[in-house]
Amino acid sequence: MRRNLLFSVAAVSSALSVLSACGHAPGGDRDEPRDCECLIGADVPSAGTVTLRARALGPDTDETYWKAAVSFEHGGASGSIGQTNNDWDLLFGNNKGREPVDLFQVNMVTDDRSFIVDLGELPLRDAPVTIDPSTVPPQTQVNLGDVDRDDVRQRDYAPVVEGHVYWVRTADDDSRLITLVGVQRHVPGSSVTLAWFRSRVPDRFVFDWPAK
Repeated sequence: MRRNLLFSVAAVSSALSVLSACGHAPGGDRDEPRDCECLIGADVPSAGTVTLRARALGPDTDETYWKAAVSFEHGGASGSIGQTNNDWDLLFGNNKGREPVDLFQVNMVTDDRSFIVDLGELPLRDAPVTIDPSTVPPQTQVNLGDVDRDDVRQRDYAPVVEGHVYWVRTADDDSRLITLVGVQRHVPGSSVTLAWFRSRVPDRFVFDWPAK
């Protein structure tokens, strides 16, 4: 494991600890949200961890979809639509029979104009404040993201890699937010555990990291 990855994982642990990052978010593997110092609005955490189960495991039901998806806008909720009104920001493992086996997806409905960028093994504090999607190279397949219709470079899927950090831009008709996502553990074809940090402003990644 390379040095920058070790620092990235340590930064995740430090930030989650100091911010009382709510353990698993409401609706995840545990359904008992903890008191949290990192709130935006009424009882909505701005950081936490969540474990998602690959949608490709099936069966093809609503519950399978909900367990594979997470809403950062709604405090990392996953596993049901009770807290999210079916408004998700990230979907895991929705590509059965395709390669690579596990992907993250950010555009799930018609009004989505979101994109995801794999930053690699990066210390969380070094994540960029902004990303111009027109400079992002192709990742997989084709979709529009937050760019002109004649730009066919892919930005709404990214392969899942343990230890990597992802910059997630959520944009649709009723929400705009930016979330930094770190893959803490990945069981290929099965599950992924994420540490996530939502920006306190809608169009730039700004997060109050604990002092070193």
